[in-house]
Amino acid sequence: IDDNSFNVCEVIPFLYADELIFTNQYQMDYMLERFDEDIKSMVKKKAVISQHPTLPANMYNIEKSFYKISEEEINIAYFGNFYDTRGFRQIELVAKELYDSNINNFKIHVFTNLNKKTMRFYKQSDFKEYIEMNQYAPYFEFLNLTNLMDVLLIFDAETEGIKPYNPYVPSKLSDYRGSTSKIWAFTEKNSVLDLTVEDNIYTVHQRDYYKYCKVFTKIANDIGKPLYNADNIKCLN
Repeated sequence: IDDNSFNVCEVIPFLYADELIFTNQYQMDYMLERFDEDIKSMVKKKAVISQHPTLPANMYNIEKSFYKISEEEINIAYFGNFYDTRGFRQIELVAKELYDSNINNFKIHVFTNLNKKTMRFYKQSDFKEYIEMNQYAPYFEFLNLTNLMDVLLIFDAETEGIKPYNPYVPSKLSDYRGSTSKIWAFTEKNSVLDLTVEDNIYTVHQRDYYKYCKVFTKIANDIGKPLYNADNIKCLN
């Protein structure tokens, strides 16, 4: 224990909180691994493992969104920040893998922190015809938008080669769980998200690109929409 401010911000709650909430076992193990057994034991006695809470269904209708979609297409949405390890390239890769598998009846609606770098990637993309870029939506409109879509994309944080295991659970998962839409999860092997088994979640390892089509085909069959539409043929660069 030293006087590093980040260190102190962790140590004080560990010592004095009556209850400590961790989103998953991996997170608790990762945050405690640098401490001695006395501190680990103390923390574990007052620790609760609990993922982010999911709001009741009526909260998804507080604010109605007037965002326009085509009901004929399979509408996929991504909500969230872009980072160095997760950005437009991941969205573009999904579009590319689907298009290369002769799937064209889809549109990916992205709601993120638009900036010059992101928009440059978008404008240069060969698959921009299948992607709609949007600024963030306010929280309650975002909840309503999740019900408007067919499929919601969620990505694990990439930790392979950086951390011994993935200690994160994407917080968007809790919001998505309250939606009526399907959840398409791109995971790291043996992460919490990867090991989550629920009827509404369809999982594929992020780097198993050849499996994207297979998983998406199952989703399309389950929602009853065709994968191909002659009217959606685009002239890509």
